[in-house]
Order: sequence, then C-alpha cells, then structure tokens
Amino acid sequence: MPRLALIGNPLSHSFSKQYFETKFSQLSLPNWYYDLWELKTLDDLKSKLIATEDLVGFNVTIPYKVQIMEHCQFLSEAARSIGAVNCVKVVHSPNGLQLHGENTDVHGFEISLMDWYIKNKKAALVFGNGGAAKAALYVLKAMDFTVVQAVRKITGPNQILITDLTETDFCNCDLIVNCTPVGTFPKVDAHLPIPNNWIQAHHQYYDMVYNPTETATMLLFKAQGCSVKNGLEMLHLQADRAWEIWNS
Repeated sequence: MPRLALIGNPLSHSFSKQYFETKFSQLSLPNWYYDLWELKTLDDLKSKLIATEDLVGFNVTIPYKVQIMEHCQFLSEAARSIGAVNCVKVVHSPNGLQLHGENTDVHGFEISLMDWYIKNKKAALVFGNGGAAKAALYVLKAMDFTVVQAVRKITGPNQILITDLTETDFCNCDLIVNCTPVGTFPKVDAHLPIPNNWIQAHHQYYDMVYNPTETATMLLFKAQGCSVKNGLEMLHLQADRAWEIWNS
C-alpha cells in the first residue's frame, strides 16, 4: 500500500490530502494513501519514516521547508539554489533510506504567475522570508523582476523591515506577493499591515494562501479595483509536479 504524506504544523488548513485522494480515485489507485503528519518538531520525522515502510514521498509545508534540507541526502539544483524543499522523494537504496529533496513551488508559482500577470513593469514586493518566499524570489529574479522583500528580520540583501516599508516602496511595485501565512484559516480576519490608501488600481496582488479562497488582504485589494489571485492553482501545479517526481 504505497503512502504519501504532508509534514508541517499546523495542517488544519491544508487541501493536499483531499487533492491527492481525488487523484488516486481518478487514476483508479485504491491502494494509495495520503497521511497528514502534524509534527511538533522535525525530530519527530525519524520515527514516522521508520514506522512507514511503504512511504513513497512526502510534501513539506510551514515551518519545515528550510529545516528539512538538513535531513536530505540529495538536493536538486533548484532546491539547493532556493534554500528550501517542499517535496521529498523517499528512496530505498542498498545503503538504507535516502531522502531526495526537491522544490516544486518554483514550478507552481512560475506557471501560475505567467498565466495571470499582465503588467509590463517588472517590479515586485514580496512579503515573507520562509520557504515559499525563497521560491518566489527565485522565480521573479529569473524573470528579471526588480524585487523588494518585506520581512520581520533582515537576513539578506534587498530586504526591508515591514515596519519600515513606505508608501513609495509600495507604490513603486506593480506586483505584490504574499508568501506568509497571514489570513490562513482559521485566522481569516488577519491581513497584511498595508494602509488602505496605499493600494492603487495598478497593483496586482498574488496571495499564496488558498484557504480561504479570498483572504482579508485580497478583499482590501479588490475593493480598490485591483486584480487578485490566490495560491490554489499554484498548489495544484506543484502537487502535480511532485506526483511526477514520486513516480519517476
């Protein structure tokens, strides 16, 4: 009975189990299973791996996309360059169990963004500094965007503290990308600390949150006539890419 899983904490918002169980049904794979492993720490992963002999691979979400890299025996070039892993293939080799880390967020975000972003000006403001933000930065820089990153703690170049963000910084960007969990179920009333009068019609707002389908921040942008998009298509695209990797 092949098994897949999702590791992270919390997982109550996740649609991954539902998505893959639907895929199993569509592909007539009744013996496949998808588990949710809500781990208090990543130290708990080892016991899960030992207890699940038929594990094919697993997805990784907040807050373990960066930490999981230390547990991988192999990292794809993209995962290494980005500094985050969201998909792990479990390889049973003569030398024992090996974890192969991949990043499918890049694939999902790039295609989802290209299908939607229509402005000529390639200037973006990215909120967050976790694994999802690292994937977004990788894609945006490859697409020749000028990027400013709004963070809670400065850890690298082209970053600005969220508390130091100015109206000029904000308005100079056409594309605003939220890579934080702000607004995720069940805290659906939370929104990014953006004054309403900063938001202008030329802004396009991409929110990686997909549950709820419209976050409180998305509604703020919609009220100003902005184009908005959530992370559901990205979720599906990266999941399909993960499925390809697990079955390769």
